[in-house]
Amino acid sequence: MESPSPSQLLRQVALELFVDRSFDAVSLRQLATAIGMQVGSLYNHMDSKQSLLFELVEEYEADLLDTLVDESSNIPHPIQRLEAFVRAHIEFNLQHRQHHDLARRELRSLTDEQQSSIQSLRRLQRECLQNILQQGVAQQLFQPLPPEVAAHAILSMLEGATANFQSNVIGLFSCMVANAMGMRALPALQGSTLFSTPLAKDERSNGNHHER
Repeated sequence: MESPSPSQLLRQVALELFVDRSFDAVSLRQLATAIGMQVGSLYNHMDSKQSLLFELVEEYEADLLDTLVDESSNIPHPIQRLEAFVRAHIEFNLQHRQHHDLARRELRSLTDEQQSSIQSLRRLQRECLQNILQQGVAQQLFQPLPPEVAAHAILSMLEGATANFQSNVIGLFSCMVANAMGMRALPALQGSTLFSTPLAKDERSNGNHHER
C-alpha cells in the first residue's frame, strides 16, 4: 500500500486532532509536530488552518450529497427510494464518523461565507429527500405531511444513527422513518426489504401506525 502524500497525511492528522481536541485548541505547531514538519512547511500543503477545516467539511458534505443522489435517484418506486436514501445516509456517516462529527461540531468555526457554502450543500441533501417524499405523497404512499417539515424531521432522526452502536442500526432507524411516514416497517433482520406495504387509509385513521 502506498504511503499517503504529505497533503493527505496533513488532512488525516488534522481531522483526528480537530475532532479529538477541537479546532480552536489545535495549534499549527501541534499539526506540524504530529506529521513531522516545520510549521512553515505546512503552507506548502494548505492556505491556512481555517481553509483546511473548510476543505475537510466541504468534502464530506459534497461526498454525502453525491452518495445520496447516486443511491436514490435511479429507483422508480418512492418507498424503495426512501429506503435507499436512509440506508445510504446511515452507512455513509457510520463510515465517515469523524468527518460527520467535525462537520456538526465545527460549523461555527467557519467564516460566514464558508458556512453559507456548507448550508447550500445541506440544502441540496434535504431537497433530495423532499423530492422522494413529494413523490410518495403524490402516489398516496406516505402521510400527506409538508415535505419540508418531514424532511427536516427525518434528517434529524438519522443524525442519531451515528451515535448508535447497535448492529441493526439501519433496520432500527428505517423502522422509525417508516413509522413517521405512516408505513408498516419490517426489522432488517427479518428480510432485505426494510419497508413493506404502506398502511391502508382506514388503518391510519384508527391510529394503528405501530402495528407489525
